[in-house]
Amino acid sequence: MVIWIVGLSGAGKTTLANLLKEQLIKSNNKLIKSNNKIVIVDGDEVRAHFNNDLGHSLKDRKKNAQRIINFCKLLEKQEITVIVPILHNFVDQRERNRKEFKNYLEIYIEAQKKTLFKRDHKNLYSNFRKKKIKNVVGLDLKFNPPIGPDITLKSENSRTSNLNKVLKIISSKSYYFYDDNNYRNNKFIYAYCNVSDENFLRGYFLKRENIIRNFLYKKHLKKREKYKTDIKYSKQKIEDFCLRFEKNRNIKNQSGEEIKINEYVQISLLFSKYLRKNRSLRILNCYLKLNDYIIYRLKKIDNSFSKSLFTVSLEYELKLIKKKSHDLKVKI
Repeated sequence: MVIWIVGLSGAGKTTLANLLKEQLIKSNNKLIKSNNKIVIVDGDEVRAHFNNDLGHSLKDRKKNAQRIINFCKLLEKQEITVIVPILHNFVDQRERNRKEFKNYLEIYIEAQKKTLFKRDHKNLYSNFRKKKIKNVVGLDLKFNPPIGPDITLKSENSRTSNLNKVLKIISSKSYYFYDDNNYRNNKFIYAYCNVSDENFLRGYFLKRENIIRNFLYKKHLKKREKYKTDIKYSKQKIEDFCLRFEKNRNIKNQSGEEIKINEYVQISLLFSKYLRKNRSLRILNCYLKLNDYIIYRLKKIDNSFSKSLFTVSLEYELKLIKKKSHDLKVKI
């Protein structure tokens, strides 16, 4: 497993990494289902091993990050769990991480500027203010926070609280797989997983709530969209869409071309309408997978209208899962 902890200098990445390693060792690796070693890969140590041949420009930072990624691949092949506290600013590398690592967990520690300035263990911010240094991410270099990380933590929260949140998502990660890279590679992930499964419910809820909060709410919910769809609703249509999507993980029109994202969003709304009146576990399973795919597609394009309207469906999806959890007396 590769645990990627992203945040600005002073956010608490190294502190969390050390606490996490300690707890995983105490659990005898049961949480990560491994009997192998756990190592922390620190960016500054990697620089030192290469005789500090790189500076702190964006180009040099990216090269150092690639060295870390390559080293993590080597460790992963030996089934070593890797924890990487890193100020990682490169979206393309993070996207490849999800594709190239077998079991990848991305954590983002969000921090207020006053918190960072107060800690400033490396004197980066004070030296920048004194004009002694430049190329400080978050100040003269733009910081690109992760989009849709597995979990977002607040630096201002207690260490124990943040640690427990991470441990909780690690323990549930084996049960709910959100395929946000290439849905075709994992075509049948949780196809036969019962939504009533307790571990599935916990894992699902942690992931989906985080997606709505970080991927959809911040940018696309300034104006609420009304629930609407141009596709005529019928039980037979729902059954047909479910059958076609379960079979191919996409839906094509009469010309044999895959339908557009707006049509997928409308179908998701139809599913939510159907599930308000009909309790079908099979349709609910398909609904969850359909929404996974829509999120995957929306991350590839800039379609604010679709994202805003789709959130209406996702919010109802969350209500369904909460209700299912309540019926089964599962705490989430």
